[in-house]
Amino acid sequence: MHYINTILFSAIFMFVYGACFGQIPQTEEEMFVLLQKTRIDTLKVRIMSNFAWSVRSSLPDKSFVYAQKAHKFAREINDIKGIIKTLSFMGIAMRNLGNYGIASNYLEEALELAQKHSRQEEVGFGYINFGNILYLEGKYQEALIYINRAIPIARHLNQTQMKAYIHINLGRIHHKLKRNEEALHDFGEALTLRKKLRDSIGIITVQFEMSESYISQNNFTEAKKVLTNIITSSRKYNDFGVLAGANDALARVALIQSQPTQARTFAENGLKYALQIKDKYRIVAIYATLASIETAEKRYEQALKYQTSYIIYQDSLHQETLHTRADRWEFSYELQRKEAEIQREMLEIHRRDFWMALLAGALLLAITVGIFIYTRYKEHQKTNKEFKIINGNLKESQNEAESYTQEAMQLNEVLHKSVEALRVSEDQQKRLNQILTDKNNTLQEMNHEKDSLMGIVAHDLKAPLNRIRGILELLNLSGELNPDQHQLMHMGHDILNNGSNLIRDLLDITYYEQGGTKMHLEKFDWVNFMNEHLTSYIQEAQKKNILLHYTPPAEPIDSISDEDCLSRIISNLLSNAIKFSPKNKGIYVTLEAIDSQIIIQIKDEGPGFTEDDKRKLFNKFEKLSAKPTAGEASSGLGLSIIKVLTEKLKGTVSLESEAGKGATFILTFPITV
Repeated sequence: MHYINTILFSAIFMFVYGACFGQIPQTEEEMFVLLQKTRIDTLKVRIMSNFAWSVRSSLPDKSFVYAQKAHKFAREINDIKGIIKTLSFMGIAMRNLGNYGIASNYLEEALELAQKHSRQEEVGFGYINFGNILYLEGKYQEALIYINRAIPIARHLNQTQMKAYIHINLGRIHHKLKRNEEALHDFGEALTLRKKLRDSIGIITVQFEMSESYISQNNFTEAKKVLTNIITSSRKYNDFGVLAGANDALARVALIQSQPTQARTFAENGLKYALQIKDKYRIVAIYATLASIETAEKRYEQALKYQTSYIIYQDSLHQETLHTRADRWEFSYELQRKEAEIQREMLEIHRRDFWMALLAGALLLAITVGIFIYTRYKEHQKTNKEFKIINGNLKESQNEAESYTQEAMQLNEVLHKSVEALRVSEDQQKRLNQILTDKNNTLQEMNHEKDSLMGIVAHDLKAPLNRIRGILELLNLSGELNPDQHQLMHMGHDILNNGSNLIRDLLDITYYEQGGTKMHLEKFDWVNFMNEHLTSYIQEAQKKNILLHYTPPAEPIDSISDEDCLSRIISNLLSNAIKFSPKNKGIYVTLEAIDSQIIIQIKDEGPGFTEDDKRKLFNKFEKLSAKPTAGEASSGLGLSIIKVLTEKLKGTVSLESEAGKGATFILTFPITV
């Protein structure tokens, strides 16, 4: 009978699972119907998260709401897989709303949880989602590193959906890096895989990305053909994100073909869809297109309005990231403050324990002396009874006993004075601690005021820089500039970019020095890590005909460290080596493990460093004797950032150089397994 009940229960479970989990609800009504059909908690989480996924593009606001509800329910029932997926869906919804900073938080938490529980599929999708955020923020080389990390996982699991996501993201990055042949190859692979999966919305997304490649190759006929089909299909599935992007692309094609009226119609339609789903990324792009259209029609007043809206939304995207980083700084500061309070309390407990131990020792000493005196006294009394005839010896013994008693009293007096002195010393120590605490609080307040002032200055500097950038863009779009004016405009853009980079580096070094970097320790392969970074800088080196020479270790090196911090360190050193090397030179990189240490050397054939340079090498805002060989900008903060991050990883950075003979930077990190 028990066996029959087990079979019956299993059959009912599989029926409900197939009816509920096997379906992806397209409307709230369908979702509520499926929720009523099951009482299994894990299936309820899947149903809500499936609905959130299905409306991620058409209704990102609603997608976030139901992903959040599913996440809360998953945590209540401790459904690990559900927790990871709902965190990812919350991040994707925030990404589609243009809130990249918040999206990064959710996706980073999902990735960490997947790694902790060894869920390889979720780890692979986590790398792809995080790389996609970096791509949207314009960090293409860093995005490429994260996408490449997902490739071996997809091959191992033979996960077709993951492979499709990898290829479409690689295509996007290659397109931005102007590698059109590689981009079209990856888009073709992604399209084949999604047709195999019968993923209609996924097919539309790939076709849209392919149309962007056609436009960059001036193949407008093929681009318009693909975009027209995309608009028809997207309306069927209410994919407003792709509708907005496709209309924007058609508007840009029409503008290039001197059809401003048609271009304006497409752009306004795209803006309507983008505003409907609050997609800041699409809104920014379409406002830029509208500004170009109005400039081509010489309607400069309207063009300036669109350009201003473009700058406001673009700044909003950046501000979201800064606010998220500020929240992390505030949390880190609060955590450090509480740790300091705990340490002070522990110190106070240890101090009290010390005094108690000292007093107990003194008391034990007094008791020991008392026992000793009492014992000697008893011995003398016994001697007096046994040898009454020896009165002289008895008197001498009594005098000796009195002497011992006097010594004990003197010792007790000394101990009493010692205790009083210790009590006075303890009071003085408390007053000194209070003085130090007050000064520390004052220093923290001054540091906070400095950070606040820095934030205000950075914000106030950004506003005029953005306005100047907007005016320069309008002048460029007018199309009536002579070569000299174009050169001056290019110089103006360089100056604006240098100012923006200086503000970014200044905020970063302040963030790192305040301990804002959260360590994400994980085991990784150093050989693959170095291969990824050197590959990402080959194209930049080729612009100056510089060859990158790499000597890998004879054996694999595995270690536990923070891969993101290491990426920033290696990227800064490679970028500096290329920046300060003349054309037609070489850069030599070696990686080796010696005596439980990992040693990385990056050698260039640039101008090297003088003795004066070496004394101020890692100071902030120091201008050294070497200058970039192609007019590149330098903020004077890169080496400071390298030193701070290296020390956080318990490593060291040193320099070997002579003026005129190149430079070799040596990084040393402990091998932690």
